[in-house]
Amino acid sequence: MNFSNRLSTIIEAEVGKRTFIIFAFLLTALGIISALEPSYTLIILIGSTILVFTVLSPKEGFLVTGIFLILQNAVTNNMDVFGAPETITNIVKRADEVIWVFFLVFLLLNNYRGKTWKFKKSLPDKFAITLAFVGLMSAFINGNSLFWTLPAIFLTLKGYLLFWIAMNMSIDKQKLIIFFKTLIVILLIIAFIGFLQYIGIKIFTVKDTERLGVRVVNSIFAHHGTFGSLMAVGIALSIGLKLGTKKNTWLITSIIFSLGLIISSVRRSLIGLILGLIFVFLFYRKFKIEKKYIYSFLGGLSILLILFGGRMARITTATKYEYGTNIAPRYWLYYGASRIIKNKPLLGEGPGKYGSFISVITKSEIYEKYNIIIENNYKMDAYWASILGEYGILGFTTMIFLLMVLFQNILHFYPKDNKTPFIKGLYIGYIILFIDFFIESIMASVFTISWSAFLFFAGIGLIIGERKSHSQIMI
Repeated sequence: MNFSNRLSTIIEAEVGKRTFIIFAFLLTALGIISALEPSYTLIILIGSTILVFTVLSPKEGFLVTGIFLILQNAVTNNMDVFGAPETITNIVKRADEVIWVFFLVFLLLNNYRGKTWKFKKSLPDKFAITLAFVGLMSAFINGNSLFWTLPAIFLTLKGYLLFWIAMNMSIDKQKLIIFFKTLIVILLIIAFIGFLQYIGIKIFTVKDTERLGVRVVNSIFAHHGTFGSLMAVGIALSIGLKLGTKKNTWLITSIIFSLGLIISSVRRSLIGLILGLIFVFLFYRKFKIEKKYIYSFLGGLSILLILFGGRMARITTATKYEYGTNIAPRYWLYYGASRIIKNKPLLGEGPGKYGSFISVITKSEIYEKYNIIIENNYKMDAYWASILGEYGILGFTTMIFLLMVLFQNILHFYPKDNKTPFIKGLYIGYIILFIDFFIESIMASVFTISWSAFLFFAGIGLIIGERKSHSQIMI
């Protein structure tokens, strides 16, 4: 046997050994969970099936898991509405976090090179590590339980971890294009179901929904906010792809998603998308966008405003009442965060203590301490209130810098040529989506909700990871 054949045999054996170790580790972890909680048997069975696919085809498994997160959200929202046991609902809601741990383990084992690990580095890494350190310091000073602090920090950094995993998966361009086209097709199906509901066909719904004096639809979800936010994702990506590829197909899809957003009545997404478009059009020379497209989109927006002006006017008027004379739960969350900052400005009350999922399941005493009385369903409604309350000004500043550096990386890796128009379009779409999600994060936990965290952070990681194959990431 010559040297090259021997080397090939060694490599194949090593890869096989790593695959076996990964599978054994993940299966053992699931077995331990099943032994501790026998009622989780069905979850274990489903998880085992996912594991087999993930271990055999990790890159495809990662992308498929992201697609199914949209359906996961639809299932859990409807479980809440129809009164499913809270324990079972929470298991389904948090199942993806276990899966992301599996992918982290896979990357750690698969990228081990003798004495070191070989990963793609990025500036956001430093801010993520800093935020984890701030969280640990806060927990130590406040005397909080490490048992709950660690998962709370993990959930806070879930979005960054998705970015890191996606970037290091190094998924090639062709698979990337297939993934985003599949995503858009799914969003179109969701939009179509919403249109059927709007014209009176009761499909995937049990009753008509009205909000702020206008009729709204939820599509396959139990809440119109999820439907609207997903339509915003479709709008951002479609507009980006139109500007990148110059194909009218994407113009049509953007119109469809825009109508979906309007019938959802989600106001924050509309504002975020408009600001995102303004940013892209202000720097049209940098993105090499022809002026005619700017005029076309402005004209299209004007037509939509004329056609649906009455509906938007009613929503605007009702908004003044809802947030002007009433005290919404988000107001209380920000009010509580301001009180925490006055009391503990630098580090807050510690991870898992305020405005987060962990604070709900542990029945955190911090709400009572500051006299913030909110139902559990609304305690996670304001992302930045949670960051301020749990990590203080230091953590808040660190998270802002992490996001800004992420945005800077999108701009830095924007393709300067027209060799890959689809990828170029994705970059424009994510610039719009970034600004939209930043606006939405003021009123919703878009950076921690499973489906939105994946589409946002993992999506950025995927497009940067593909470009990383040809250039050096900013460090």
